[in-house]
Amino acid sequence: MDTEAAFERIKNDIKDEKYDMVLPQVKEIVGQCNGDISILFKCASLLKVVEKEDYCQEILDGVVKNLPAEEEQRMEVAIALRGIGRFKDSYDIMTSFETYVPDAYELALSTYYVEKYEEALSILDKADRDDQKSMILMTDIHCALGDYDKAMEIADKTIYYYGSGYDTLVNKCNVMFRSGKTKDAIKFAKSYVKESKSNNDFLALEAYAMRINGRLPAAVNYASRVLKDDHTHIGALETMAMCLIEKKSFINAKLLAGAINDADPGNPAAVRILDACRLLSS
Repeated sequence: MDTEAAFERIKNDIKDEKYDMVLPQVKEIVGQCNGDISILFKCASLLKVVEKEDYCQEILDGVVKNLPAEEEQRMEVAIALRGIGRFKDSYDIMTSFETYVPDAYELALSTYYVEKYEEALSILDKADRDDQKSMILMTDIHCALGDYDKAMEIADKTIYYYGSGYDTLVNKCNVMFRSGKTKDAIKFAKSYVKESKSNNDFLALEAYAMRINGRLPAAVNYASRVLKDDHTHIGALETMAMCLIEKKSFINAKLLAGAINDADPGNPAAVRILDACRLLSS
């Protein structure tokens, strides 16, 4: 079987809203893939999109029960499991290695998702991590612990060290929203759009702020402007997906999560979208 061609047919069926045709095709692929983990994850992801959750989880259960012997390969599986929402399995695998030492950020992120916030922070502190994504994760951890002053301090440092890109800016904006400073967050986002009305990161930041503030049409407008110029902009894709979720368009939102995961495997934005779909569709 040409699995890539089969996956393309399934994706086209989803676009054409032929959802009932997805499960039989996926089952055929699973039956012929000889346990290929990458193929199994693709199948599970497609089933999650069309909300065939039972068989999706059955596939993932099989992956967890038949982990590779090599610990480095198990790490790759753990990251993929986290990306599809199996947080506990991801954490359990990463903390079970006998010789392999997992990347501190990846381990801390999986630890964060199982709500072991102090442990996640300790992992990053011990590794002395000060790269951008680790500092953003530290900001999220401190917010989860209710220490918004420390979170803001790290958010400001992240902008100082790594510049005014979407990830660093939305990180600070997020701290403001989570600490109840909604007006400050909106003002912060607007200040960057005033600085440049053509900067995609600034427009995506404004889209995020509008969405969090409940102004969905404005959020969609700003995100659409970004995506017309850069269809891979993860921040704009996430905002569009979250707006679709608010409108109960879960399948289209999950398709955007898939696009994010294709562009940047394991990106937390895809996890947030899938998590929001799960919470609001239940």
